[in-house]
Amino acid sequence: MSGSSGHSSLILVAAVAVAAAAFIYLSSAGFPDVGATHFDARGEPNATMSRGVYRGYMAFLVIVVPLLVAGLPMWVSRRWPMLLNIPNREYWLAPERSADTLTSLRARTAFLAIAMILLISFVHLLVMRANAGDEPELDQQLLLIGLGAFLTLMIGWIVSLYRRFRRPDA
Repeated sequence: MSGSSGHSSLILVAAVAVAAAAFIYLSSAGFPDVGATHFDARGEPNATMSRGVYRGYMAFLVIVVPLLVAGLPMWVSRRWPMLLNIPNREYWLAPERSADTLTSLRARTAFLAIAMILLISFVHLLVMRANAGDEPELDQQLLLIGLGAFLTLMIGWIVSLYRRFRRPDA
């Protein structure tokens, strides 16, 4: 696999992450000086952060975590490909198949990282909405819908991964 095609998925994730960080930074201008950032099971606040700390925390979540998800498999695949945890690893990492395998894996991890960015951005919107009123309260129903959508996507991603990397003779 060429280095540039491996880097293109990481560049895409980085671009989406930076755009999401800019969105979070700009949209949190209305966040209170100290606002609710953690909520209990009833949606009532039980922890707060200053606007600056919140922005830094969210920037970390939206940039660093997804880049690790997308970048770590790329790095491991170059240094220690046999450490990759994929179904039927020995078959798919054989020299005649490894380039296509790694291209597919990098695209899949980039997709997962972008889905994470979207989830984090969605949670940010819910936190902003929760802090918009006089009494902060997180909309648990919308949170569950977002988490349910992400869980459904994760299940589909895992099924897709296993289907992609099943042995053709199985």
